[in-house]
Amino acid sequence: MTLVLDYTAKSATGNSYASLAEANAYHEARGFNDEWTSASDIQKNAALAWATRLLERLEYKGSISTLTQALRWPRLGVFDLDWREYDRNTVPQCVKDAQAELALTLLKEDRTEDQGAVGISEVKVGPLDVKFNTSPGISTRTELLPAAVKELLRPVLSPSGGMTARLVRT
Repeated sequence: MTLVLDYTAKSATGNSYASLAEANAYHEARGFNDEWTSASDIQKNAALAWATRLLERLEYKGSISTLTQALRWPRLGVFDLDWREYDRNTVPQCVKDAQAELALTLLKEDRTEDQGAVGISEVKVGPLDVKFNTSPGISTRTELLPAAVKELLRPVLSPSGGMTARLVRT
């Protein structure tokens, strides 16, 4: 079965912000995109849908346009860096670009995979001794969102900057 992208703004069954054609256009203008250009349309559609699911986990400014839309975009009350309000009936280009950028990253690597013992260089059992790799350039954890995606989304993310958990008092 082939995944069909529903990128219609405000759709009750939406599963993508951008169409495959929009993502292809983004990557045509971007260099270093070998993974994208060599992927099949089926792989690209799957990466776009997966990227959308990850972007759905973020906390954005404003509120959804309709109660029946499946996705978090379009939204009301969100402004660009020059204080122009984004159209409440469409998905901003920066969100579509971030989705395409994240989809490319997902074709390269699974950023949602459990990182396990990343950054640990040595473990000794008796007596217990754990040593972390602190060499320059070594990260102890892969960020879910690449820096390029975060930068593209900067105008629309809430001040908390992304993934959050809501605290509900009872």
